[in-house]
Amino acid sequence: MNCPMFRALFCFRALFCGLAAAGFLTAAASAAPTAKTPMPRSFIALTPQSFQPLVHSFNADDDEAVKTDVPDRDAFAWLSANAPRFDCPDSQLTQTWWFRWWSYRKHLKHTPDGWIVTEFLPDVPWAGKDHSISCAAGHHLYEGRWLRDPQYMADYARFWFGGGGEPRRYSFWAADAVHAVSLATGDTALEDGLLPDLVANYQAWEKTHQDATGLFQQSDDRDGMEYSLGGSGYRPTINAYQYGDARTIAAIAEQEAKAISPAPIATKPLKSKRLSKPISGTRRRSSSRPPRLSKMPPI
Repeated sequence: MNCPMFRALFCFRALFCGLAAAGFLTAAASAAPTAKTPMPRSFIALTPQSFQPLVHSFNADDDEAVKTDVPDRDAFAWLSANAPRFDCPDSQLTQTWWFRWWSYRKHLKHTPDGWIVTEFLPDVPWAGKDHSISCAAGHHLYEGRWLRDPQYMADYARFWFGGGGEPRRYSFWAADAVHAVSLATGDTALEDGLLPDLVANYQAWEKTHQDATGLFQQSDDRDGMEYSLGGSGYRPTINAYQYGDARTIAAIAEQEAKAISPAPIATKPLKSKRLSKPISGTRRRSSSRPPRLSKMPPI
């Protein structure tokens, strides 16, 4: 496809990751000042006025059918205080960057348990408490970790394990995503405090979605893929998430010099990776039908 906007959207995540790897965004997010304590002027390369016209144009095109906790009238002030700033000669790419953060802001919701991030603006019947859905939570945390105020993602991470969230309602790489937040902010207190919950969450996945083969099963819908030709069963996605979470949990425990109970969880990443090879394309199942999900929790 040769559409310029499509190219901009396609390149956005690669560009974002590239800047993060180079340290540009980490410097902006790590231990950064909040809106109440502005960043020292000597560190400002892009002023808010550089993207203000874009925000005004987004607001003008929005009928704001769903009212949010950070409304359009506050969008510019919020973006100025929180969003990592970016500009480049490609105006469409710059527009895409700011539209993404302008849109993300709409999904921030303040609840009695703190801030969370919603997947849909209007209410949907399959959502959980406070309109939360764990399906996209890993993406929410990965992107929201670059916000200057770390409270948003700290609240959101804790919501899943103490605020009434349902982290296993959909596939969710919870430990990996929480760790990613700590890497961006430089504060390990969040992942350290949630370590017992992350271990318990992994063990709960084992009880409901793992069988005697050592592999994890998941339905395509609860894997966030809707009902698809791939079908339910030993899906590479859920097994990759669990491999990543087991590896991350072991790393957090080692970093904090804490013993994991039970200790064998530290050896599970290697076993999970080895068991996942047959479903990654190197060997096919003899039957075209996916395995029966015998221990799936009720939906």
